Amino acid sequence: MAHYAKDCWDAEIECSYGWVECVGNADRACFDLENHSEKSGENLSAFVNYADGPKMETVYELKINRKEIGQILRGDAKRVLPYLEKAEKKQSLLKSLYEEFESKGSIKVDNLTVTTQMATITKSQKSVAGQAIIPSVIEPSFGIGRIIYCLLEHAFWCRSGSDEQRIVFSLSPIIAPVKCSILPLMANEKFVPYVQKISKALNARNISSKIDDRGGASIGRRYARTDDIGVPFGITIDFETLENNTVTLRERDSTDQVRISIDAVSYTHLTLPTKRI
Repeated sequence: MAHYAKDCWDAEIECSYGWVECVGNADRACFDLENHSEKSGENLSAFVNYADGPKMETVYELKINRKEIGQILRGDAKRVLPYLEKAEKKQSLLKSLYEEFESKGSIKVDNLTVTTQMATITKSQKSVAGQAIIPSVIEPSFGIGRIIYCLLEHAFWCRSGSDEQRIVFSLSPIIAPVKCSILPLMANEKFVPYVQKISKALNARNISSKIDDRGGASIGRRYARTDDIGVPFGITIDFETLENNTVTLRERDSTDQVRISIDAVSYTHLTLPTKRI
């Protein structure tokens, strides 16, 4: 585990290679802000008031006799003073040092003895409105390439039965680059105005679409082409469209189909990413 982390854990995705790490999370606690504060001399703590008002708490206060430390320890004073100055800001550390003073009459700092002549710690009860905290940091590190690969692999499948050679990319409609295909039943000039009308309505609502009007391919083959690239919905314009202004709306994974009005096409595609037909 990294020296700066209090804890580390991974998020994994199962794929054909087994379980692979896609996110590494490090609980850095307050390592970053404590070190920034120590080096810069800036107070980076946040004061949080107690929700139910001030409380009486045990408070420890340290008094450092720098002159005495310098006279007794001389050159070794620089090994003790930084530690004591840091301890002044940490009540938990002051508590343990206080208990050590109480039991032994002195404390050990870097194998040097600090007596009550050099430093004293007092214990008292005070009314405290809140506490100063240093925020912790959680650091996630994402492997975007692995995530995209697993997303594509999980979405890939082949239809069973007579359609077992037909590939399907079941990309969620929310993330599919192309939301729907526009498919005239065949090459017929009468279908062209409807293709343009539907395409314009979808573009107006920022819904991406793909027109497949290449002649020579059956509607089934063109459905298969859009399934190959993960298009979740298909709009088919046929001769019934000329009569009642409706189209067939097909859902990719189930291949279910319904008839809807052309006027409802764009709104329907706005709501379908979170619903099914």
